[in-house]
Amino acid sequence: MHYEMDPAMLEAFAEAVELSHSPIFVKTLDEVYLFANRAFRRYVDKNDIVGRTGEEVFDAASARKFAAEDDRCVSEGRVTGHRYGEDGRRWIVEKVCVTLPDGSPGIVGLVFEITSYHDEQQSALAELRRLKSEAEAKALLLEEAKEKIEYVSLHDAHTGLANRRYLDKRLKEAEREGERIAVLHIDLDRFKQINDTYGHFAGDHVLRQVATTMTQVSRLGDFVSRVGGDEFAILCPHDGDDAPILDLAERLVERLSHPIRYKGLECRIGASVGVAMPSDDAAPDQLLVNADMALYRAKTEGRGRVELFSAGMNDDMREDLRLAEDVRRGLEENEFCPFYEPQIDARTLELCGVEALARWRHPEDGLLLPSRFIAVAERHDRIADIDAVILSRAIQEIRGLRADGHNIPHLSVNVSGQRLADGRLLDSLRGLKLEPGELSFELVETILFDEIDESWKWQIDSLREMGIGIEVDDFGTGYASIISLLRVSPDRMKIDRQFVAGVVESEHARKVISAIIDIARSLEIAVVAEGVETMEQVSVLRAMGVDALQGWFFSKPMDLEELAAYAQLPAHARLAKSSPDAARDAG
Repeated sequence: MHYEMDPAMLEAFAEAVELSHSPIFVKTLDEVYLFANRAFRRYVDKNDIVGRTGEEVFDAASARKFAAEDDRCVSEGRVTGHRYGEDGRRWIVEKVCVTLPDGSPGIVGLVFEITSYHDEQQSALAELRRLKSEAEAKALLLEEAKEKIEYVSLHDAHTGLANRRYLDKRLKEAEREGERIAVLHIDLDRFKQINDTYGHFAGDHVLRQVATTMTQVSRLGDFVSRVGGDEFAILCPHDGDDAPILDLAERLVERLSHPIRYKGLECRIGASVGVAMPSDDAAPDQLLVNADMALYRAKTEGRGRVELFSAGMNDDMREDLRLAEDVRRGLEENEFCPFYEPQIDARTLELCGVEALARWRHPEDGLLLPSRFIAVAERHDRIADIDAVILSRAIQEIRGLRADGHNIPHLSVNVSGQRLADGRLLDSLRGLKLEPGELSFELVETILFDEIDESWKWQIDSLREMGIGIEVDDFGTGYASIISLLRVSPDRMKIDRQFVAGVVESEHARKVISAIIDIARSLEIAVVAEGVETMEQVSVLRAMGVDALQGWFFSKPMDLEELAAYAQLPAHARLAKSSPDAARDAG
């Protein structure tokens, strides 16, 4: 496109642009400059431009380049060119084809300096590159942070094992992919006692060691996780053979039975394992439930064992949970109470003490013996609460009988391992203001010597400093060694009823009892024979040198009112009440 300029416009144009800060020129197609304002003259650093050609103003190469631009301008109507100065400055030249006053074509050019704009553009581009680099770095950090957050959300902080969330995710994956897996649900035995005795740092150390053991024992492809607290789960690929899975469970129980050392001390735990094998009617998440029921059975039958899930366990577990809820309610309603079994001096046959036994006055099932509720209470951490109730009521009731003039020299109370490990025990006992010799704690041999460590020793020593005696119940049924007896140094040991039952007929039973009495005498420990049911047993045991007798021959366990009446009877009257012949023979 050509623009026509009349003479008047050209004159006005010349006057207007002369003072413009932008270089402006007009030239013919023959490259003869007709006009150049002051800014253009400074731009080319020449004052005498008008009437001169491009080759006279610029060097030959530049003149040819500009002439080529002019040719394009004529054909296209306008063109844009770039100029670069030796000093680094940059320019843009806008050329427009016009009709000059004489009717011939010409070119008007306007020159813009863009050095600053270019520098700003480069600076902006550099800034954009920097921002892009920072954004990419931040994106990388965010991705790493996301991965770390995802890892933390799926792993246990103490052990580094997969956590419950990861386990649930893995179970869903197994269901989606149609994998056949077996599930092992593992619960640590006695872990709460480690926490209560040594503190949570020791507990965390034990958990880490357990996690290491599980990782070492498990097979390639097994998924090991900590479900929570002292419970773990392992998902195992199942190829149709149950034997390797059960072998793994047994190896876990064996390895975790070894003591774990912590700051020079031995922490003894153990493990019970419930196992659920894959079946067509059980999804992977249901297998975890099944393994939990099997674990429940393993804990019910005794710790440190493996139990394989079977369909009947569901009903057993529901009944167990129902009874556990009844225990909780029974504690709230004060339904647990002590019954008393008399202990008789073997030499004088006088009442020398009583043992307080737990009973439950159930509103629907009547009077329940410990065999109905102790195991459930232990599994649901209620046994220590029951112990505390029996102890408190027994002390209160026996003190009441003494205040009424009844001679009951000594009270023995059964104490579970949970209660002995309870950090509140000593404080609660101090509030009772016990007299020395007034109370003894009976601890089952299998509990005492299985659990014994420095913390238990300290607890027992603290009890003895308070004037509380220590008795070992059911002696001969566990694994107590002479070293263990020396460490604990009990005041009395009770010969288990299974030996007493055969003392009359069995020479073997008499030898065992005689050996126990000899050990006790050498360690200055008194001996009580429990489970005495006949006068013949009384006679043989007295001759063998036991210190006290206890059993249904003298009386079945009694409530408070019955005990008060029994305590008033003289020795011969009590024997006559048990057996008419007994009083005559004893006399």
